[in-house]
Amino acid sequence: MRIETPWGPWEAAPLGEVVALMRGLAAPWWVAGGYAMQAHEIEVQLLYKAKGTRPKDQADFEAVLPLLSDGQRRWLDEALETEHTTHPWRERLRRDP
Repeated sequence: MRIETPWGPWEAAPLGEVVALMRGLAAPWWVAGGYAMQAHEIEVQLLYKAKGTRPKDQADFEAVLPLLSDGQRRWLDEALETEHTTHPWRERLRRDP
């Protein structure tokens, strides 16, 4: 199925590109099933993705990590401490700039 939009055919994009594209929007959003949706901040979505850490979730984390603010990193690290104490993303959130 081909989906047409006002700007041309719909195409999937990696999460990092979507984050960069949507960064200036005032409303919270998240990506599900290839659609950007208003719902949660990206750090909240990463918390949900941390549960299973599938390869695509790890790829999303890697793509978004450099774009997270200090506050977003801190929030996600504290949430992971509560939900997934030994999650490997915690070290990366505190270490990587």
